[in-house]
Amino acid sequence: MRAYYGVELFKRLARGVQPTVFALALEPHARRMLRDMSESQAEMDAIAAGSSGRISVGVGASFIHIVSDTIDEFARHFPLVQFTVTTDHANNLRQALLSNRIDCYLGMANKELEDSIFDVDLIFSDAFVGICAPDHPFVNRAMRPDQAPGT
Repeated sequence: MRAYYGVELFKRLARGVQPTVFALALEPHARRMLRDMSESQAEMDAIAAGSSGRISVGVGASFIHIVSDTIDEFARHFPLVQFTVTTDHANNLRQALLSNRIDCYLGMANKELEDSIFDVDLIFSDAFVGICAPDHPFVNRAMRPDQAPGT
């Protein structure tokens, strides 16, 4: 260390060494460097284990509450993971996914179901619900999609 700093860090005594004023000034820096080394090793280990990193998620507007709850839960288990959330329409999210601006997206599955470049997992499906005026002919009538007018 003397060669690096150009000063004497320790004074030799008959029984051991005594830190000089230079060593005492260096001590907090050395402790910080050791802490940073330990933290960086922990971060590298976490990344290697898959419990750290960055995830960019694209979300359809109607799914934002689900994603928020999921990210909060995930963050409790993996506090070193950093999330970025983008909200947009399915077509724009598809383009963002194809151009690597997001890692995945949760939203309405449109043409992606038939698109061979994607692995699509259907998490759930919703029934289509129509709302009409009380005097409308469809009141209290259940229909399959193929029975809807115009199909």
